[in-house]
Amino acid sequence: MVNKTRADVDLEATRVECPSTPFEGKQNEEERPLMGWLAITEGDHEGEAFHFYEGRNVIGSSPQCHMMISDEGIQSQHFGVRIDSKRWMLTDFDTDGGTFLNGKRVYRNELQDGDRIKIGKALLRIKKL
Repeated sequence: MVNKTRADVDLEATRVECPSTPFEGKQNEEERPLMGWLAITEGDHEGEAFHFYEGRNVIGSSPQCHMMISDEGIQSQHFGVRIDSKRWMLTDFDTDGGTFLNGKRVYRNELQDGDRIKIGKALLRIKKL
């Protein structure tokens, strides 16, 4: 059994690395400004966290996503967050189970600091820098 360290969303999060991806606009993370992070607060991966970088960030169960969360009900490419300057835009990738922002199903919506996103069994919290 692997011991997991619980991430505090108000501290710098750890980054779970994914293999190189064919997604458009993916650059080396060192070349993209760090904008915040996503912490998993419920689900099989509770306590894990991922960094958000400027540009396109893809979240899903595929190892080719920028943020891989292999939890029940999460599709291979579930949703994306595009960060441009100070604006964060969430887009659901037409998933069967949907993407819920603060308890309401959304298809496209701007994100704010502290927002909670539910996909499958996982509850995620956004932290902007």
